[in-house]
Amino acid sequence: MPKRLVRPASCALLFLLFFLVSSCTEKPEAPIEPPPPDGGVSFGGDIQPLFARYGCTGCHGSPGNSGYSVLTHAAVFGPGFEAVSRGMMEVVAARPDTSYLLWKIEGAGPNGEPITGERMPRGGGPMAAADIELLRTWISEGALDN
Repeated sequence: MPKRLVRPASCALLFLLFFLVSSCTEKPEAPIEPPPPDGGVSFGGDIQPLFARYGCTGCHGSPGNSGYSVLTHAAVFGPGFEAVSRGMMEVVAARPDTSYLLWKIEGAGPNGEPITGERMPRGGGPMAAADIELLRTWISEGALDN
């Protein structure tokens, strides 16, 4: 009986299978350290009043036209329509630079990426730097419902 030679299609299939399996073994990102139990920045005590002070709840009191609400801790994670169109979430716990909410409030992403639409809050001027830092700290601490 003559020996069968391996067909080129079989070799290509084996190579493709090897490539797909090896590409699925990428290393995961380092685990996010949990924030300290005492939190620091409080959603109910610091962040909700911040949204109220700047009038965010007027337009984002329910998902409405923007698809985004800031009324509850769960709702703040969104995402709203603009974040979805970019493949982002409004708030990513412990990752302020990938939280679209901060992009909208700062007027751009951390590397100058443009935002969709207007900088928030609309009307009345931008948030004070100290208030933006408070929001950034809350997200960095894990965006807890405390």
